[in-house]
Amino acid sequence: MTAYEYLKTNLEKEFKRYYGVEDEDFINGVAEAWMDDRHNSEHRFEIIRRYLPHAIKILDMASGCGTFVFYGLLHGHDAFGIEPEKWKNEFNAKKVDEYGYPEEWKGRFIESRGERLPFEDACFDFVSTYQTLEHVDSIEDCLAEMLRVTVVGGGSAYMLPGLSGYLRGPLPAAMAAVDAAAGSESLSAPNREAGRGPGGAQLYNG
Repeated sequence: MTAYEYLKTNLEKEFKRYYGVEDEDFINGVAEAWMDDRHNSEHRFEIIRRYLPHAIKILDMASGCGTFVFYGLLHGHDAFGIEPEKWKNEFNAKKVDEYGYPEEWKGRFIESRGERLPFEDACFDFVSTYQTLEHVDSIEDCLAEMLRVTVVGGGSAYMLPGLSGYLRGPLPAAMAAVDAAAGSESLSAPNREAGRGPGGAQLYNG
């Protein structure tokens, strides 16, 4: 089974199970995007280029199907990802083989969870997570871990849906606590407080 076939098979199962989605055209579009390591995560790296252009060592918390990590590696970053779902890490290993990437890139994806990152303190220049915090067991623990592994003078960013359904729960309090601990302002504070907008990005400079 090719990487694309493996990806599509698992997407079909997950979209049907969690969202009731069986639209083949939609699933094909998602699969094609997640096969595109050279372009799919470019918008996320714009944040890094804008605020921390000299960041080299980067972590993606919940690296999923790998496009962020692969994009970083392809552009000279020392990128790693943690991902709790085994099939996604297996898919990324298949991509390494099919795309002819260096074999050691398979080790860039670690099966773990954001609540307890398997890294030493202050070892990454930048830590990012995308559309993840609304799904985790503990938002507070994940955000604290992101800050723990970020070097002084580095940064961390998180992107999440700006939906009022998410913003009425524990999420705002957790973000406010991390804002206070980091001593910085978040880029999406207006959207977050009003429950507006398509999503937000927070950046912390230590």
